[in-house]
Amino acid sequence: MPTRYYRMQNCIQPDVYANAAFTTQQTIGQTYEMALVPPSGIIVDFCWKVYGQANDGQAAVILNTYGVNDCSSCTGSPAPTAPGAVYSWAFNEVQGNGSYTIPTSCVNSTKRVYSNVSSFSDLVCGTQHFWQDVNLSIPFIGSNQYYNTLDSSGPGIAIGSVLVSNTGVVTAKFDCNGFNTCSGPAPSPVPTAPVPSPVPTAPVPSPVPTAPVPVPVPLRADYCLGAINNVTIVGGQYVFNGNYGLYGTGTGIYTFDIPSSHPIAFLNFGKTAQISYDGQFSQGVKAALDGNQYEYFYGQVTVTVTGDYGNISYECYNHGYMGGQNNLLFDTTTCPNLQPPVIPPQGDPELQYTLSYSDSVKGWPSFYSFFPDWMIGMNNYFYTFKAGNLYRHNTNPVRNNFYNVQHNSTLTSVFNQQPLENKLFKTINLESDSTWTVTLDSDIQTGASIDRTYFEKKEGAWFAFIRNNGTLPASADEYVMRSANGIGRSSSVSVSGSNTTINFSTNPLIEIGSDISVGDIIYYAPPPYSAIEMAGSVIAINVDLQQQINNIVINNSISGAVSIPIQDGFIMYIKNQEAESNGVLGHYCEFTITNTDSTPTELFAVESQVMKSYP
Repeated sequence: MPTRYYRMQNCIQPDVYANAAFTTQQTIGQTYEMALVPPSGIIVDFCWKVYGQANDGQAAVILNTYGVNDCSSCTGSPAPTAPGAVYSWAFNEVQGNGSYTIPTSCVNSTKRVYSNVSSFSDLVCGTQHFWQDVNLSIPFIGSNQYYNTLDSSGPGIAIGSVLVSNTGVVTAKFDCNGFNTCSGPAPSPVPTAPVPSPVPTAPVPSPVPTAPVPVPVPLRADYCLGAINNVTIVGGQYVFNGNYGLYGTGTGIYTFDIPSSHPIAFLNFGKTAQISYDGQFSQGVKAALDGNQYEYFYGQVTVTVTGDYGNISYECYNHGYMGGQNNLLFDTTTCPNLQPPVIPPQGDPELQYTLSYSDSVKGWPSFYSFFPDWMIGMNNYFYTFKAGNLYRHNTNPVRNNFYNVQHNSTLTSVFNQQPLENKLFKTINLESDSTWTVTLDSDIQTGASIDRTYFEKKEGAWFAFIRNNGTLPASADEYVMRSANGIGRSSSVSVSGSNTTINFSTNPLIEIGSDISVGDIIYYAPPPYSAIEMAGSVIAINVDLQQQINNIVINNSISGAVSIPIQDGFIMYIKNQEAESNGVLGHYCEFTITNTDSTPTELFAVESQVMKSYP
């Protein structure tokens, strides 16, 4: 049974979070009474609710189960007495992967361990101090190796190192220079030459005292961003990965899932060569608070860092900085680079190519995505110069790696048979020995895609359905799609906390229908039915006409939901476009396929199953 990890929010102290491991899929807001230790090591209360997904988590015993967002029913049992309190620490390596030599420097430490003491100075040599779990029941198996250590949950730069046995006992501890601070002789003093008696000289006027010049303290990040960053809005601020503070990056690509109500721009004026950004959906361009023009994005937003951009701000299209003023720092001391580094070409990449001339065809048949300073063919080998270095091409099995930068293989083409006919493009079939990621746009719909993991191999080829990427709330062009369905006017609406019940008439009967399902998104339109608002997601469908029951129940707390202010609005729903696989509608379909492999890949043909659309 797979393990699933979720981020939990404490009911009594909502600013306290912890990660937990479950064996079943969880619903956002599901409330439990459980013993869970937050990163601070101090158990504040037993009542927790599911806040979102996480990458790791601790096993926790569930004492009682309550409903969705049902903190009020949880008894809030007093916190258990931990065995001498439990504290989260960070090592630079997992158990068994330490060093056999004493470290003489401190590095970034990200691996979570648990201890019965809170600080490095409290470690007592010859005493068991480290475990794998918060219950302090499974010793850390140190294999008599050295580990850089940080007396907090990290990530961050270690403050020393420890030698740990197979039972979690600290055999010795060292500072960042490798000196044993548990025991050992004090260093012998360095002898100094005797000071000669001063020779009398004429008195020198005393210099006028000057104020000491302060030494600037380098700015350091509180939290390091990762390749994938969870985004929440807490107290009117963007909060990344559950913690707010000064965020830092090294070089690499960083992605954020930005809600549609808070489109974001990264204020990189004058620094676009060091940091750039792009997004899935554009809210538009406007002047930011620094006086420069920026484009704001929501959905999946990607930030690419290639160099030291210093300290910049980010802000919301609708609400200003939202905690982002001077809050993003380039800090490779605290935050490691994400590999591999990405170095974009100078200038407009849409206009730059490296072309090769073929004497046999008297033309320029090949286009390359790399940009050398000079190139030459000699003795059946192709050589290029870049940044003063000489490279020989086609000499190793790694494909698409130029000047230590890994590139993707990309091909763009179009399905354009019978261009006057309106068609529905349903599938993609790849005659290839590998899968590719596919994005598709037509003259009517944009933003459809197929992840490479969606392909199934059938009769030697790779097959997948085309999936639309719907927005939440839906954009106006989605209302006319087949995934949108109307129910009718409601007879009454009632609200209880995060649940809204929408009732429909049983006489005359307004049929809810069998196409609607849990997870669909409900929209309503008040008279004169010209404006449409999102109301929530379906969590229950109740139809019992003999008992005069004919209603749906929705969760009104999802991002972007608006409360239904009237009793008799027109109700409609939109299916999950990615799951429904309705295809792409249009007269033609332009597609781009991308392969990220570094090994040879063959592609013979790209096909699509197409049907005529009958409006």
